[in-house]
Amino acid sequence: MYDIFSTDKLIDLWLTEDIGICDLTVQTMIEPGETGTFCMNAREPMIIAGIDVAARIFARYDPTFPSTYV
Repeated sequence: MYDIFSTDKLIDLWLTEDIGICDLTVQTMIEPGETGTFCMNAREPMIIAGIDVAARIFARYDPTFPSTYV
């Protein structure tokens, strides 16, 4: 188990460092309202660490972001 409050502080630092006041790449290459999907498939069984933190990063950036994982 991880500390959600400490994790949120780190996520805020990471996003601030990565994006700053705006994400120039996204601003110039992706139209407003455009959506996308991401799906990961594996040919063999695997263990993925940190999926909760990854989902939290997306939700911290965009609270309306729907994330599901099995």
